[in-house]
Amino acid sequence: MNLRPPIPILLVVALWALPARSPLVGQSSAPKGYVHACDLVSNAEVERVTGRHLTEPPGRLGTVQHTESACDFWKAATQVALISTPLPRKTVNRILDGNGFDQTQHALSGVGDSASIYFSRKGQEPEGFLVAYVGPRTLTVRVKMNPGQQAESAQPYAVGLARIAVGRVR
Repeated sequence: MNLRPPIPILLVVALWALPARSPLVGQSSAPKGYVHACDLVSNAEVERVTGRHLTEPPGRLGTVQHTESACDFWKAATQVALISTPLPRKTVNRILDGNGFDQTQHALSGVGDSASIYFSRKGQEPEGFLVAYVGPRTLTVRVKMNPGQQAESAQPYAVGLARIAVGRVR
């Protein structure tokens, strides 16, 4: 499988939400009750849902303030991110535009309090980007597909991983 990993959405969100002087760092002394995105989905679960074999631990990204975290499963071309606040529609649109996604919202049921998935524009690498609201938090799942596949084929993978993650956020 010749997949390139998705560009971390977390970095786009962090640039919007944090002051310029706030660096991104790895997981460190988190406050009580903090949940990192990597605690929501395991390598084994990503393998089971996507069918993509993983040989390395996921990449852990987080902010100093512990308000955003991302877990990059590079070999599976998949990313799970958790933001401690609900992302406004304007921010979601900026993320979609900046990452080559069509803004057509495809509502989903059974994933968090509300959820939608978006697909890459025609001519872009095929991928899906799911945004789910879980209480006061936003969960995102981004899945890149193989060249030649339809972007919409990412939906069952993104939904499967989101359902696992939502169960652990609650």
